[in-house]
Amino acid sequence: MPFNAPFKCLQAAIIGIVTFVCPPAYARPPAQPRPTRPTFIISHVSVVDVKAGRVLPDRTVTISGGRIMRIAASKIVPPGKGKVLFSSTVINGKGMFLMPGLFDSHVHLNNPNRDARMLVANGVTFVRDMGGATAERVAQRERARRGELFGLEMACVGTILDGDPPYHAWSERCGTPEQGRAAVRKLKASGVDQIKVYSLLKPEVHRAICDEAKRLKLKVVGHVPDALTLQEAVADGQQGVEHLSRFGPLLSVLVPDFKPLPDEYEGGIWARYPEVDKARLQIELRKMAAAGIAQCPTLILHAGQARILDPATRALWGIYALPDDRRGWGTIPPQYATYGRSLASAFPSLQQMVVELSRAGVPLLVGTDLANPGVLAGFGVHQEMRLWQEAGLRPVEVLRAATLAPARFLGVEDRLGAVEEGKSASLILTRRNPLLDVRNAAQIEAVFARGRYFSRAALDKFLAEAREDILARSPDPNRSMRLKLPGEVVARGRYNLFYEQYGDGSEEFLITRENGTYRFMAQRRQPGFGRFPLLQTGQWQSDFAPLQTVLDPFVLLPTVETYQIEAGRLKASAARKAKVVTRTTGTFAPQTALRSPLLASDYFLFPLLERLKLSMGETRRIETVLIGGSDGKPEPQAVNVLRHADETVMLSAGLAPLCRHYSLLAVKGSGARTDIWFNAEGIPVKQVLTEGGSKRSAVLSPPPAAAP
Repeated sequence: MPFNAPFKCLQAAIIGIVTFVCPPAYARPPAQPRPTRPTFIISHVSVVDVKAGRVLPDRTVTISGGRIMRIAASKIVPPGKGKVLFSSTVINGKGMFLMPGLFDSHVHLNNPNRDARMLVANGVTFVRDMGGATAERVAQRERARRGELFGLEMACVGTILDGDPPYHAWSERCGTPEQGRAAVRKLKASGVDQIKVYSLLKPEVHRAICDEAKRLKLKVVGHVPDALTLQEAVADGQQGVEHLSRFGPLLSVLVPDFKPLPDEYEGGIWARYPEVDKARLQIELRKMAAAGIAQCPTLILHAGQARILDPATRALWGIYALPDDRRGWGTIPPQYATYGRSLASAFPSLQQMVVELSRAGVPLLVGTDLANPGVLAGFGVHQEMRLWQEAGLRPVEVLRAATLAPARFLGVEDRLGAVEEGKSASLILTRRNPLLDVRNAAQIEAVFARGRYFSRAALDKFLAEAREDILARSPDPNRSMRLKLPGEVVARGRYNLFYEQYGDGSEEFLITRENGTYRFMAQRRQPGFGRFPLLQTGQWQSDFAPLQTVLDPFVLLPTVETYQIEAGRLKASAARKAKVVTRTTGTFAPQTALRSPLLASDYFLFPLLERLKLSMGETRRIETVLIGGSDGKPEPQAVNVLRHADETVMLSAGLAPLCRHYSLLAVKGSGARTDIWFNAEGIPVKQVLTEGGSKRSAVLSPPPAAAP
């Protein structure tokens, strides 16, 4: 969509609770092919039985059609490393341990291609995405089901349901019980696996959402609203809690004369945790266990917010985190200094709460809240497990929370969570015994993801590609550009970009005309969230039909995209380090609009819209091609164009030009709507992109310079 890429990164969540009610539709994945001959035989391997907490030594595991077909004593299968017997690859597993693939029960998969590589490289074969634009996250899950994310599996909640106003602008606003029920029905129709609620819902709305979700056989997940106690949320139908949130009110009644302190984490209650009556606490926690309420503590999130992650984890940031993230993760903003200090001092108590929950029999889930400060895809799961072990949990208890428990909670225990005959082959081959120390789960020799085998070399390649992606998104501080083009100046100016009411960068542009050809140059600069300066240059014919355009990111490892239109064909290529990495060719019919992430390029859209000669309120379908996507490939998109009444747009004091107002709504996809206002010269002076409950906008300032 024009003028900026989707706002991909969640603000750091401080508190959260997640709930579930019934087995999701995700428990019924598409059937996988089952070849008649085995694909892999792993001989002489020690099988890790996470259910019993023991190792089964010297076993041979046969994998066929993506499933574990047989587990038997190794003596019946001849050993051999890399040999091919009857079309089966035999892997010598002597001295190694075969354990179930890991789950990350709380992620925001904002960069699926890079994140999937890092997750699988760390043995994470299933994730639960906990919030994002519904259509985008459902599409990611479908990509995963088709095997396009390297065997990684995924469940998703889609757009978060919150109050009106919401905590996050992109959440679905549910101010009444009726709106809450309608939102649940809409998400159900979109195909999400669960429903996620958030912090600012009213009690009656939360209750209605849980009731409607139960009726539609959907689990409810998310934050316990601030207006409810943990017990009230459970009574409404929640079955899971994220981040140990809303434990403050529970603990406060167990501490004599507690008075909350301003700006402290959870009002400072965790500083009084040693005074809590542990016997009474166990009574409350056992009630939770009896109700089947699962907890996903995300200790790494709290450690990241408190800036107390260990040096080894911080060292990885320099390799796998973007520069903006590294800078932000290292220090606490001054306005949150008190909060951060109190959270850091409370952290050992948070760890002890995890131990108390385990002792009470509450189901525990390992999750990281990937996309928040300090969390790296895949690596974060191992860090989370280490924090649990350091708190006092036995390795087998930690491993169950990363395998068996989430498989049960997500309704996929029939095929995941254990190394057993008949289950999917999502497995990790480790060099050391993880039942002795959870750190050994990171000593990975190979990974199977839905039967796909990735050797250590293949996993290292994934990590190398992830590092390349970081460079491809890291701004190059040594590159700059002055907008300059030959020919007569048609227009030039600058857009101020906004996310909701917040400033979100700028875009400068220049358009000239020479010998019947229009030349275009624009540069967008937006801070943070993995974004980088982007330069677009291009040429259009005198009738505004596109000839060619180039997108050049100002990053350390740029992938330059080139698009050429010739004889009704669109030729697209993307090159990195002078090597073409993608090349596509497709038809490009007359009167098709070429649209890019830069708003100013819609100057060439205006003549096409005017040729439609729409009356006020009339709608017409046109064909567009979007460029500048994450894969460097053009994306055809049919769009319905609606003309509104002409209206003035306030640009500055005393300057409010009368503008033509059009709306563009994609026929299929996310339901995103783009509103554009063009002035008399055809220059877009304002744009508003509405998607997933949030708005991104751009306003021209100063006014454009019209042609003399």
